[in-house]
Amino acid sequence: MSATWPKGIRYVYVGNVAGHEGNHTYCHHCGKMIVERTGFIIPTYQIEKNACKFCGTLIPGKWS
Repeated sequence: MSATWPKGIRYVYVGNVAGHEGNHTYCHHCGKMIVERTGFIIPTYQIEKNACKFCGTLIPGKWS
């Protein structure tokens, strides 16, 4: 999904396509996966205090 970042679309993800890497959300700064999705389940969630746990970049949205 990084092709969308230069256009300002940073947090898009593909839905309902099993096994596609675009199902997940990645930090626009460091590129690491911050929300992993498997169907309707989120097994990995790497956002803390509205920021990427890896690099600290603010991730806009409602995360509580």
